[in-house]
Amino acid sequence: MNAWLRDGDEVAQEGTKGSCSKDDLRVLSLVASGKTNKDIAQELNVPPSIVALRLRKIYKRLNISRRAEAARCYAYLERDSPGHADPIH
Repeated sequence: MNAWLRDGDEVAQEGTKGSCSKDDLRVLSLVASGKTNKDIAQELNVPPSIVALRLRKIYKRLNISRRAEAARCYAYLERDSPGHADPIH
């Protein structure tokens, strides 16, 4: 669990997929799917307080402050991920 929290402290370029670890993206995907901290904690087998702390670190790194922003950020990061095909306009 300590490693999971410590990994959340790694900082890269703000607002990019590089600033989010695989675990961060997992948490953001669960937030984007509408899960509560308690739901996320149960799924990841960690206490809800750890999820809340991890989210605060993610929010700070991405310069956001709300769950809705986290969901939008996740959607943006996933849209720009390699292998994601943009529809032809």
